[in-house]
Amino acid sequence: MTLHPRLGMERNFTDLLSPEDRAELHRRLRRIEGQVRGVEHMLDTQRSCEEIVQQLAAIKAAVHQAGLELLRRLLVSCTRGGRGSTEISHLLELFNRFA
Repeated sequence: MTLHPRLGMERNFTDLLSPEDRAELHRRLRRIEGQVRGVEHMLDTQRSCEEIVQQLAAIKAAVHQAGLELLRRLLVSCTRGGRGSTEISHLLELFNRFA
């Protein structure tokens, strides 16, 4: 096991994801990929800048949400061992407030 030098934790946190978690994140990323292809098409068909910027903002928000979802699922996975559901709920509440 390789440890992160500052955190003392495994570097590859994605090992902690369940197959269902991975599938959900893949689904989100495929949707984002489709949005990006849509913007490329908008450029090719000379859609208005306003429409393109609106779609880019949606992509940015979707990428942000995918990142938060990954972190949320990792947090649940990391705290599942030995922690009570009250503690996990509290940690998620703090994480969501920060995010």
